[in-house]
Amino acid sequence: MKALIIEPATSYQLVLSSILGEFHIESICAKNGTDALELLNDNEIDLVCSAIHLSDMTGIDLCKTIRVNNQGCHNLPIIVISSEENKTLLTEALKGGATRTFHKHDLELFSAYIRDFISHEHHEHRHLKGDVLYIEDCKVTSSLVISVLEESELNVTHHDTAEAALTALSDGNYDLVITDLGLGSGMSGAELVETLRGNPTHELLPILVVTADTKVERRIELLENGVNDYICKPVIPNELIARSINLIKSKKLYDKVEHQRQALREMAMKDQLTGLYNRHFLMEIGPKKVNQALEKQSDLSLIVIDLDKFKSINDTHGHATGDIVLASVGKLLREHCQTNDHCIRFGGEEFVLILADKGLSDASQIAERYRTEIEALKPANLTVTASFGVSALLHQNDQEIGTIFARADQAAYESKKGGRNQVSVNAS
Repeated sequence: MKALIIEPATSYQLVLSSILGEFHIESICAKNGTDALELLNDNEIDLVCSAIHLSDMTGIDLCKTIRVNNQGCHNLPIIVISSEENKTLLTEALKGGATRTFHKHDLELFSAYIRDFISHEHHEHRHLKGDVLYIEDCKVTSSLVISVLEESELNVTHHDTAEAALTALSDGNYDLVITDLGLGSGMSGAELVETLRGNPTHELLPILVVTADTKVERRIELLENGVNDYICKPVIPNELIARSINLIKSKKLYDKVEHQRQALREMAMKDQLTGLYNRHFLMEIGPKKVNQALEKQSDLSLIVIDLDKFKSINDTHGHATGDIVLASVGKLLREHCQTNDHCIRFGGEEFVLILADKGLSDASQIAERYRTEIEALKPANLTVTASFGVSALLHQNDQEIGTIFARADQAAYESKKGGRNQVSVNAS
């Protein structure tokens, strides 16, 4: 890494260079702002350290010049170091684009900052990837904001109307929405926020508002209406990046937690031996499938599969062989299960299939196909057969998944009683 030090005193240049050198940061030095800007143009600089008083300009003026005129420097850390006790002056430095200010006597704090700067966490923060949807109808403002965001390695999709942004949201995934409140025509930025917060799909999508309104009451109203953060015009590049990255990091953290939660839920709902869903999943998804079918007046069927004489397989060949049989049947069901259907290991040697949009006739044909495939499977070189029971939703208002299952289970029992390795249907 390389740092640019702008300091009139050679002795203090050496002090700062020594501190930076401890962290393996190479230093190049300038004594005034003009020379510093030339060095900045000719070198890849990762960090700037500047005195507040220079011979040709102030450190504050230097910060402003770097932020406005130097491409690729909008997010460059600039540290202003001063012997001044004037807090107003230091505040002006921050407004001018300085990242941090330090007193010349606070070298330990400066050293601690440098340590954090080169840490992996800070590196990750600076190079965070993210997809931003940006809505702004002013070409000058949008050009500046897009440039700042893209220099920070963020992918930006820009639209000048809220309506176009909503279309983009329906077609893609974004980590952050940045919108101006005062859009020229059509839907306003405030209406866009209201629309997004009213849509369950986008209610947790971070929103950063750009506003020219400086009234505290208005900003509070924005936050109460669902905006995550706001930034005032004129846009300060460093502030824009800091607020954007904070929101994106929060969004990605939430996505990660949600993904882990879904993974844990999936584990709780899956049978590890067969890879199929378990009976807990049946109790959860069954009522939903019944309600959907009743609402749409569509078909819904259920197949119960009970492996024949499975206890004798365990007793004769051992439970390890029994597990091979179960896993093989589970794999067969899993590979042939259609997208809207669900294959479940109910327990022991019993399996359940929930078939959406299929009546008794189709379900019976599917059951017969599975019967012949299981018979031909030959897991562990054994001939394995199964008895099948089929039932369907009767579209009665009091219909429940439990009653459908009970009828299919009774049909499977009839198949066993009738000689096994056959399909029985319970239509009543």
